[in-house]
Amino acid sequence: MFILKGFQSPVKNVTGDIIGSTQGFDFLFPDGGYNRNWKIILDDGSQIDVLNDAIVAGTVNYKKYIGGSIDEVVESPDPNYVAQMTLVEEPSSSSSSAKEDDDEPSTVRITAEGGFYQAINDYSADDNSTGPQIGELFQNQVYAKGKFGASSLPIGMNQGYCIGPVCNRVFSSGNGTLTLLDDAIVQGTGPYSRFTGGSIIQNEIANNTEGYVADVTFYVVGTDIVDGDIVDGADDKAPPSEVTFLLNSGTDSSSIYAPLLNADGQQIGERFESIPLLASGTGESKGTITGYCFNFPPMNETDKAQNCNRRLSLDGGDLTVFNDIIVQGTGSYTQYTDGKFQEIVVSKGEDLVYSSRITLTPPADSTTVDQTEQDYDDDIIASDIESSSNTVSSGLASLVVVGLSLIL
Repeated sequence: MFILKGFQSPVKNVTGDIIGSTQGFDFLFPDGGYNRNWKIILDDGSQIDVLNDAIVAGTVNYKKYIGGSIDEVVESPDPNYVAQMTLVEEPSSSSSSAKEDDDEPSTVRITAEGGFYQAINDYSADDNSTGPQIGELFQNQVYAKGKFGASSLPIGMNQGYCIGPVCNRVFSSGNGTLTLLDDAIVQGTGPYSRFTGGSIIQNEIANNTEGYVADVTFYVVGTDIVDGDIVDGADDKAPPSEVTFLLNSGTDSSSIYAPLLNADGQQIGERFESIPLLASGTGESKGTITGYCFNFPPMNETDKAQNCNRRLSLDGGDLTVFNDIIVQGTGSYTQYTDGKFQEIVVSKGEDLVYSSRITLTPPADSTTVDQTEQDYDDDIIASDIESSSNTVSSGLASLVVVGLSLIL
């Protein structure tokens, strides 16, 4: 059984015209579940970034779907995969079952007992043998946690994977879910929608041969957490237009930069941990970056042929980054939430030592809309999606994904 499936496939509209491509990867579970990191790159210049089923970002023609979700109906499984994807806008607050004014945290207990765990191991480039553990795949039981301890019956499931310390996971309980990238709550649905944009703190109770037990507390947006601790608040000064760091993977012996290989010894990505970040002007140490990327062959000249998850641990705050989107900034970097992450590789040697320039840009003022782009959006959405099928209504768009999967 393989646990990692990469895919890169053409995307069609419902009339059968190819309008772009999709690429990403799934970590698979024995029960048929998966945790997915993917994006849809469309020929009109739009891009949709999706974590599991949650739409993290949409550009140009698909901004209105940010905060929404993708519903997938598989019409034909592998090896001749065909699926219809429906983009759904974020529900209005009036239709949410959550109490919008409830800012109280909520704590659950997770335990490995009765769940599933599988180590993710590296492969040796020399003989393709299984190397050291670099991550894990997990499904844990979730229990309600009150003042008198945890309930005796599970109320849901905590499912996901980690490569190094950076994790993608989903908490599901009752009729709601919480989608997390690292400690950032990307999206909450149903009764958990109030936690969208918030954070978690995880407190390990036991991590030994007898099993894993931890208490996880969910906090609403506005609770500022730095390095796992609640702080008094973010720096309320307006952020500069951008911040630039220099990354050099050869400057610290404690850092890790290594290829991710498949069972055939082919490089399919890279992982990195505690790589130093230096101030662009002075070279002063400002923090570290940790994460991983999976690489894909470009399908056209404009494709970004990587899917990456990253965490920046900086003086005074942290940043969680999904592809080139800053999902969450904390502490002094709170105002970079929903901004952009750009990395330009300066040099990359055969010894895996590389240097790059990283630029962080805060989000643009949402009140300022370029009229040309707005007109372009309306025209494209009307012609490419809404007119293609009479089943598409306001708030929905349908795409068809076809193609073969790549086993990484």
